[in-house]
Amino acid sequence: MALAPQELVTTSDAANPGFRRLYFALFAVAFVLRIASMLWWKSYNFPTPSPFNEVGRLIERLATGHGFSSPYGGETGYTAAFPPVYPFLGSLLYRIFGSYTAMARITLLAMNCVFGAANAILIHQLSLRTLGRRTGLLAAWAWALFPVFFRWDITWIWEFSFSALLLTWLFILTMDLAEKGTVRRWIGFGAAWGLASLANPALVSLLPFSGLYAAFRNARCGKRWFAPAAISAVMFFAVLSPWLLRNYEIFHKFIFVRDNFWLEFQLGNFHGSTALGFGPLHPTGSARLLQRFHDLEEIGYMEDRKQLAVTFLHNYPAEFRALTWRRIQWFWDGTSVIYQANEWWQPWEVWWLSVVSFLGLLFALTRRPPGWFLFLAVVFVYPLPYYITYANAKYRHAIEPELALLGAYFFVVLYGEFEKARGRKAT
Repeated sequence: MALAPQELVTTSDAANPGFRRLYFALFAVAFVLRIASMLWWKSYNFPTPSPFNEVGRLIERLATGHGFSSPYGGETGYTAAFPPVYPFLGSLLYRIFGSYTAMARITLLAMNCVFGAANAILIHQLSLRTLGRRTGLLAAWAWALFPVFFRWDITWIWEFSFSALLLTWLFILTMDLAEKGTVRRWIGFGAAWGLASLANPALVSLLPFSGLYAAFRNARCGKRWFAPAAISAVMFFAVLSPWLLRNYEIFHKFIFVRDNFWLEFQLGNFHGSTALGFGPLHPTGSARLLQRFHDLEEIGYMEDRKQLAVTFLHNYPAEFRALTWRRIQWFWDGTSVIYQANEWWQPWEVWWLSVVSFLGLLFALTRRPPGWFLFLAVVFVYPLPYYITYANAKYRHAIEPELALLGAYFFVVLYGEFEKARGRKAT
């Protein structure tokens, strides 16, 4: 069943000023509920003075003029272990409200709440271009109202909320580019993906699928796409180049945004691993490893972790396969939620979204609404790095807006079929 004509909109329709009242209500409700929940649960009171270790330290280092350095503690020098955008944003608030103060923590979490609340608007906009008006309305209000969607906004100083907002925005740009493939839109597309890569390089796994979808739609309509796409690629690397050059100058090797893959991989892959990231194997969880990091310096330490990981893969391939299968399950069923510190969420608050989004994806694959290819990539491509590193529910938040849309699509299609069946019976 294709979308009904009244469900389909163009780019210009999506900018209809009639949506302003809806968007004001969505943002206001989503933001107020998030702030109220943060204040009610006092989630700004962290168990350690340094907010969740690495990113909190980077924010503090930047705010106090020490540069992008020493994320794991001590004085270990400049780092490329984390993407730069969120720490730089956070450092602006630290400069105003002070390092590690209660007001700084509140404002950092409030910034996350702004990202989360704004995403309700973008969810509706994306659905207008893909899965339809009804789906967008249902998903946007679910995002605004359900606490399960703002757990990371109010508990973690990290880029999770920002990443979710960026991915929804990137898919909107993709759909607009697919409809109106102008050179200007291709340039903006490349610049936007470059910015997103500097915020969360994990999002880059979806760039090829986003670009291919836009190029295919342009080619199908007889529009020029190859040269504009090449210009877009140049713009993508132009946005990245200051950070890539900075890393090359400091570490004397090419690093694509961040260099800590093997550290993350080794945290979840060792003989006897539980498939989670094991804290005592991290420099923030071991004074001995922090000293080793200091002695080897960052590049040497990451190479050391790589050697440990490769040795494990060589000696225990069956165990690695078993761990990977466990992580695949845990990414979707929420088991890893119960291992999070300072958390009160339960696995059922994760797996129900998985179930309805998978069912919605089945409907999308059979009905082929605009953008179905992007939703397919979200479900099957984005999680791949987390399947082989370690399971953690917070890493799924970047794609939860799209999962919410798929879940809403399932209910909308199901209701539509029910209405059709009832209509046939009435006649």
